[in-house]
Amino acid sequence: MAFTLRFGFLSATIQIAQGGRVSNQGLDLLVTENEITENDTWDDGDPFALEKDEDVDFSFMTDNFRYPGHETGFLGTVTEWFGGRSTSDDRKDELVEGHTCQKRGSREETYYATSLCYWLPEISSKSRSYPLMSWKGGKYSKAKSLCGGMTGSGVCARCSVCHNNGRDEDGDVEYERFYEHLTLPDGCFGERQIERQCVDQYNDGNHGLKVEDARCQEVEGRFNHATQELARCTSALTRLPRRITQELPQEIQRAQQNIYRKEAQLDSAQHDERNKRQWMQGQCDSYSRLKHGLRWQNMLLGATPTDQLLDMMSFYCSVPRRPIDNNNGHHWDEMQRYNNNMLQYEACMQCENAKSKLKSANSRTSTARSAVRSAQTQTTRLQQELYKAQQDLNMWQSKHGGLDAAKRAMDSEWLPQAHACQETYSQYTNGKALHVSQCAPTFYNASCEKACIEVQAQRAGCGVMEGDQPGSVNGRGGVEGTCAPPQPSWVMGPFTYGAKEATDDQCKRIEKVQSVRHAQKILKSGWLWKKGRNFGWDKRFFVLESSDQVRSAVLRYYKKDPSTSADSDESVGKGIILWDAKGLKVKSGDHYGWKDGEECFKLYHFYRDFKLCVPSDGDAAKIRDEWMDLLDVEMTHSKES
Repeated sequence: MAFTLRFGFLSATIQIAQGGRVSNQGLDLLVTENEITENDTWDDGDPFALEKDEDVDFSFMTDNFRYPGHETGFLGTVTEWFGGRSTSDDRKDELVEGHTCQKRGSREETYYATSLCYWLPEISSKSRSYPLMSWKGGKYSKAKSLCGGMTGSGVCARCSVCHNNGRDEDGDVEYERFYEHLTLPDGCFGERQIERQCVDQYNDGNHGLKVEDARCQEVEGRFNHATQELARCTSALTRLPRRITQELPQEIQRAQQNIYRKEAQLDSAQHDERNKRQWMQGQCDSYSRLKHGLRWQNMLLGATPTDQLLDMMSFYCSVPRRPIDNNNGHHWDEMQRYNNNMLQYEACMQCENAKSKLKSANSRTSTARSAVRSAQTQTTRLQQELYKAQQDLNMWQSKHGGLDAAKRAMDSEWLPQAHACQETYSQYTNGKALHVSQCAPTFYNASCEKACIEVQAQRAGCGVMEGDQPGSVNGRGGVEGTCAPPQPSWVMGPFTYGAKEATDDQCKRIEKVQSVRHAQKILKSGWLWKKGRNFGWDKRFFVLESSDQVRSAVLRYYKKDPSTSADSDESVGKGIILWDAKGLKVKSGDHYGWKDGEECFKLYHFYRDFKLCVPSDGDAAKIRDEWMDLLDVEMTHSKES
């Protein structure tokens, strides 16, 4: 069962350190993706869907809250002159220098979000597959899984992402996922330590039962060993004689026959290679005369290895170019040279063809020689196996009497007490399971699990989200999270001893101290007239996205109301980063030529000034003042400068 929570997107980077009593094994984290099922739904009508939580302290992320400012080169200046904003792949202007997404993800993946923090126990069960985070709404009516779970051992972890808040032109959600570990205090108890202490408690309180259990285990162990050794001996005495007298001799005979066949194939290949050497000597005779001798030609009839001769044959046949008669009186001489060169080329190609055939014959010889060696090796191996089988048979024959006597002795010792020992096993195992199931939860307050989900999680930024939520006025959907522990709690329900804590109860413990906190909200939205740089006024739907401690507020605008029009196009790349803004000034509608009660204001920015007017339908002056008050609060760095 999964509890649905709401939160904006994920991302972050924390260090992990092992608690003093936590194993340092199994620290790797893996992700498992799980798409949300077709029947998953969420409440679009949640009246609190766009509420912002209390201001989030981002000191868990960074202590570098310096605003990087904005620099632009020549090309950037041209871009901004035409009404756009120059951007850099090396710096994300809307983020402080220490923001996690400053160095992660693409240029547009600036929004950070992280799941709740979870303890992945040292003693693990099958991983659960509930998604930790997903994007719902916009083009993802059935939800897109962003983080499907985690696996690991003895770590406090969370799944994080840097995402684009669905700001792709097609409404696609793009993100980079990563995992963060939380440092735990020294001295917290891991599951192995708790298990040892609980088992020791049980053994101390049931000393006689433990001693009898150990005694039975020792006797049964000797009985099992005697049974297994006699079974091995009996099997060998049945199998080895047939192997020695029938199977191996037949295999050796077949292997020897295979050697004869391979040696015959080698003789044939060597004979063909010698013929090819003699044939090549004649085929290259003309080329040798034209080249005034080839140092390797006569060696073909000698004892020099073919591999060595082929390495010496480094000639290349070049096709001569036929001359063109340009009436300069030299054409006859040029044709004579051409004919001579053609004779040499043809002789060269004849020799090259012979070389190719010799090379193929040599390759067949090498293959046949390797086959002979392999067949000889197989024969040797079988002969060695036959020798070892004879030795093993002698050994088992000498041991059989002793092993049979040992088995009869253990039958006499173990079988009369086997039933009573089985009762002892059951009593000890069931009693231990009951005790550990009751004992382990008493260590919860000292456990690493509590240190993770209740202590560290309160100040580590667990569940902090930037970006939209489902139902946002931006119409692209948003991030939704679930309380979905990747592993059940071993401390509160030692599942290796038959106990279990319900997922509902596990989530209730987590939710007492962890919650999703949205760092941003939509401050205001509505229609405004915007003056174009070189043309008239355009009516655009503006959305003011709030800032937080590590990112600037942004004023975005659309051709249509995105909350009601699925095809509304945002002016991507033209969002107004308010940390860059320089000032605000009230302007009357008359100042810009309006006559029907419109009220205006001017937003001064470093690369252009924006002239904006509130339409006349409604109290335009009041709405204008609301816009200006909200913008003024978000223009943090214009006040600093």
